[in-house]
Amino acid sequence: MTLAEYLEDYASKETKEEGYYLINEEIKRIPTDKVRQIAIQNIYDIRII
Repeated sequence: MTLAEYLEDYASKETKEEGYYLINEEIKRIPTDKVRQIAIQNIYDIRII
């Protein structure tokens, strides 16, 4: 989530695309469904705000 905050605050468009790709790939590796859903919701909230 810290990476998403950084991307929103400081990253160029290209860096944001690469950063969110990396975040999406890492989210897939979270083994617990509930924790994965919480992480997805938090990232979504960061992008919307």
